[in-house]
Amino acid sequence: MFKEYKNVWALIAKYYAYYGGARKFFFNPYLHMAVVVTALLYGQWAGFEKIWWSDVLQIIPSLLGFTLGAYAILISFGDEKFHKALIGGPGEENIYLNVSAIFLNFLVTQIFSIVLALIGKSKIVHDIASCVGWMLPLYIFNFIAYLLFILSIFLTLAASMGIFRVSTWYGNKD
Repeated sequence: MFKEYKNVWALIAKYYAYYGGARKFFFNPYLHMAVVVTALLYGQWAGFEKIWWSDVLQIIPSLLGFTLGAYAILISFGDEKFHKALIGGPGEENIYLNVSAIFLNFLVTQIFSIVLALIGKSKIVHDIASCVGWMLPLYIFNFIAYLLFILSIFLTLAASMGIFRVSTWYGNKD
């Protein structure tokens, strides 16, 4: 049983390395734009009576489909020569795995956005905040959950730019 967990953690470590680690996540312009937009949309997610999760549960599944479709197109794009160029040789950057990590990050963000929306919809955080008489946990949860939602939207742009980047390489590999 623990071997499966070890394998999952090993895959997460590979994803983390190819994505670029915490530095790439926290110094990402798409994250910064999402923080600003989430703050501007304060009225959508702050407070007891906000039903922000319905937006997430209506929009993110479509983005998830787009992401999977775009990733499928990406991995089937180009010929064998182009794929070898993306993979690179020994000591060279593996562009294919870097772009794959970007798409995986997009998928992970979307999945966590849906999970947090379902938790928000269940009202458990609302009930905990009500019991302790302290709104801060609710605001923090709502902010993080809505931030992941907005980040998922911005990562659609990032994924599109990744596809464009790869297509420009393909156009220049003749």
